[in-house]
Amino acid sequence: LKISRFNNLKNILINFAVCNREIYLDPIKTPYFIENFLQKIGVKVFYEHDPCDDLKCIKNPIEINGMRNSHIRDGVSICKFLFWLDKSINKNEKVSEITASKKINYFKKKNYLYKGPSFETISAYGSNSSIIHYRVTNKSDKILKKNNLYLLDTGTQYIDGTTDITRTVAIGNNPSLEQQDRFTRVLKGNLRLSHTYFTYNTTGMILDRIARRYLKKEKLDYDHGTGHGVGSYLSVHEGPISISKLSKTKFKEGMVLTNEPGYYKEANYGIRIENMILVAKKNNLLTFEILTLVPIDKKLINEKLLNNKEKDLLNIYHKKVFNKIYRYLSYEERIWLKDVTNPI
Repeated sequence: LKISRFNNLKNILINFAVCNREIYLDPIKTPYFIENFLQKIGVKVFYEHDPCDDLKCIKNPIEINGMRNSHIRDGVSICKFLFWLDKSINKNEKVSEITASKKINYFKKKNYLYKGPSFETISAYGSNSSIIHYRVTNKSDKILKKNNLYLLDTGTQYIDGTTDITRTVAIGNNPSLEQQDRFTRVLKGNLRLSHTYFTYNTTGMILDRIARRYLKKEKLDYDHGTGHGVGSYLSVHEGPISISKLSKTKFKEGMVLTNEPGYYKEANYGIRIENMILVAKKNNLLTFEILTLVPIDKKLINEKLLNNKEKDLLNIYHKKVFNKIYRYLSYEERIWLKDVTNPI
């Protein structure tokens, strides 16, 4: 590998043109200067999608196995954090957004193959959780008080995989009926998208509608995409694949994305449920395997809004979470995990 100085770029392009009379460029990624200069010196330019994108987005078996393993370790850390949070709130101990953010990082740093966060943790309580890309500061830091929502969006870089997860939990035992309604509609969209079957020609735009469907029935929505690609010990926001209102992505086995519908009531509270998902083939169709292994807060669920199929999907997911995680927890943590993953 030879690294050249940027001011030598013209000479490099001239040398390229000596032996090459044509080139394929990805217009989305190539600076205009390079395209224009090559054309000026007689190189014929053709436009093509960068073939490296598929090689990067489609994970090989080793990367997929690493993703699965890294999510077990990450899930253990987050479960330990949620147990700690529950215990602290029940004892009326003072917990702030900053305290909580430091605590989740404390648990993760102990993990095998840990290298660091994949992005800055979003630790947001109450009105702060209604800010989609909130980042806590000393000035904005809130104390987690009972009877409102706490949103944790956290990700980790492990040598064998990258994680990104969001959980919204009720602080205390009395979420409002409105919060339960909105949370359950977000959950329904998340569950339905995770377990949908689709063809190779289905676009991210079509999948996006599935996640928003139950909010849309009440004329509600969220102002961000439903999913983005995730790298393997690379960028946690890996293009060009996505699930969004305008996404033209067509999916292939081995791609890894997020599934993160949400709802945000300005200056009041925010809700997001985010799992990472792997595109898998089943019966000549595509579907998803859920990689994330962290329970979903049942206190926030209005069971009347879930049909039997959705209840089954949630119960199957929670059973998987328990079976994959419990052996790495202390006795008290196991009892807690058993309770929060019991069937509804």
